Amino acid sequence: MITSLIVCEAIRFDPEKRSHYLGKVLNEQEVVTFPAILELHALAKIFDFKEEGPHEIELQFMDDQQRIKGSIEKRTVHNQRSAEKISGVDINFVVKALVVKQSNYRLRLYIDGQHGCDYPIHVRKADSKEE
Repeated sequence: MITSLIVCEAIRFDPEKRSHYLGKVLNEQEVVTFPAILELHALAKIFDFKEEGPHEIELQFMDDQQRIKGSIEKRTVHNQRSAEKISGVDINFVVKALVVKQSNYRLRLYIDGQHGCDYPIHVRKADSKEE
């Protein structure tokens, strides 16, 4: 199974076209003060399922010490592709997470309890200038 994860300002799903539309891709997020609650929009692309399914997926938001600061409820997914396509699913999430300091954080995707991939994001106070 192959996974990828991307974090954006916003994600919109068009059910008629069965397509996701992504806003600005984020590598950094500014907050006014600490502590703060971030709201992150993530798109997971999962393909080449080795088994038919169903598959359980989970997202966790982790600090620089690998402590969980936010997560979503586990979701169950199935292959959404037709037989002539490579098996897979695209799914979007909104994750709310507590941040208490300027640091590097990561969003971590798990599939069936196994680590799939990470997406790093730097969080800083809006008025701080980093060299």
